[in-house]
Order: sequence, then structure tokens, then C-alpha cells
Amino acid sequence: MGLNMPARTVLFTSARKFDGADNRWITSGEYIQMSGRAGRRGKDDRGLVILMVDHKMSSEDAKQIIKGATDPLNSQFRLTYNMVLNLLRVEGVNPEFMLERSFYQFQNYDAIPGLKRRAQEKAVEIEDMHIEHERDITAFFDMEKQARICIANLQTTIKKTICMPKYLVPFLHAGRMIHVRFILFSFLFATIYLFIFVVR
Repeated sequence: MGLNMPARTVLFTSARKFDGADNRWITSGEYIQMSGRAGRRGKDDRGLVILMVDHKMSSEDAKQIIKGATDPLNSQFRLTYNMVLNLLRVEGVNPEFMLERSFYQFQNYDAIPGLKRRAQEKAVEIEDMHIEHERDITAFFDMEKQARICIANLQTTIKKTICMPKYLVPFLHAGRMIHVRFILFSFLFATIYLFIFVVR
């Protein structure tokens, strides 16, 4: 439960909580959020936090709760077509101006230097990369590509051959199980009830 009010002391009656699935230790982010209320602005030099441990806690768990990092703060803003259309309907509102000053855009801009640095590092790694027997590998790749093309052509020829009437008709009789397919759609198996051969 969160309280939007100043407090000099924050008391944790338990270091464990039930999250709907398990009874676990509170996370460092939850501890920081609740203990951060301790200390009234402009009145107290420091706040007091009391954590009552009613279960045996290892030193690693205690360190993780008290000295752990805060939960990352990520924008959940998602741009949709309806949002853009609603902004365009309002006079005097520039959608680009609003989006450029959103926290989501700030996070993206903040990540650009790191992404550029990683891209430069990867470019240097690619330039320094040396592949042994490069010609043999290239030749093998070309052979594998040609083999795939030949196999695809052969499969096409086989399909055309087995669908020719002189090979297909002898198998089309009542009681035969067939797999029904239409272009890219694959249906369930069916049974031939009646087959009539018509010469055109």
C-alpha cells in the first residue's frame, strides 16, 4: 500500500510479501520505494527506517534488499494511429513537438551514443576479422546454393509428374484417403466417396 504523505519513520512489519503466487522477500526496488518516504522535506535532516525481520534471512538476501539497484524506469508510451489522429484534430497542437518532448523519446535519444559506440566497436571487429580458407568456404557456399536450387527444381518436376492423369487416376477410387490442399492452405485428410472419370 502506498501513502502519499510525509513520514519521519517508515516501519516494515515484515520483510516478506505475498505476490499472488509466492511468499517472497521484498525486492530492492520495493524497499527503496517504501523506505524513501522516511524523512519530511524541510523538517527532518534524515529519515528513520525500521525493518522487522521475522524470518531467517541470509546475508546475501539482506544485501540485495538494502543495497540492491532500483527497478529500471522505462516509458510505456506506445504511439498509435488513433493518438496521432486525435492530436491532429486539436488546433494549435503539433504532434511532433509533443512526441519529441516525451519521456519515451528522451530514453531513445539517451541510448543513441551507446548504440553508436557499439556499432563502431563491431565495425572494428569486422575489419580485424580474418577468415581462414575463405575461398574454400565461398566455393562451398556457392555449391550449397546451387544444390538447393536443383533440389527445388527436382521437387517441382516430381510434383508435376505425379499429378499427371496417367499416374494419378489409378489411385483415385472410393475409400482412398487424400490430403486436401489449396494454394497455401492445408486442410484435413478426407476420404474419396465417389470418383467419376470424364474424358474431355
